[in-house]
Amino acid sequence: MNYGRRWYLLVWDCERQYWRNLRADRIDQALATGAHFAPRALPEEPLQLVRRAIGEAPFPCRARVRLAGTVEALAAHIPPWLGALEADGPAHCWLGLGAPSMPALTANLLLLDLPFDAIAPAEARTALMQALNALHAQLDRLPQ
Repeated sequence: MNYGRRWYLLVWDCERQYWRNLRADRIDQALATGAHFAPRALPEEPLQLVRRAIGEAPFPCRARVRLAGTVEALAAHIPPWLGALEADGPAHCWLGLGAPSMPALTANLLLLDLPFDAIAPAEARTALMQALNALHAQLDRLPQ
């Protein structure tokens, strides 16, 4: 499937027993292994699987924020790499974000530039506050 500026292949990993997405531009060659498979139903929409894998899953620091708006409306304003949207009723969505560090996750929330009314898990709020306080302290030390 095409997502953003890249093509992805969704595959069931028989050894790991979960869905993976592979960037098509990183596939060198196809090898015939002789393995057989049975078609499987996807647990959710392919776009959602890819979006979550790109924006959230590979990162050690994760958070979810609740935004006002539909998935369709918000997807137009949120870049694919930032995270995965999941509907929460008719007028709200959860955005799952991931980053290599809490300061990076804080920066991603600032890039989002949208108000949110909830964050999960609770530990993420504390860690984000610590990252913001560290930035505030650095800014206070700068000459005026």
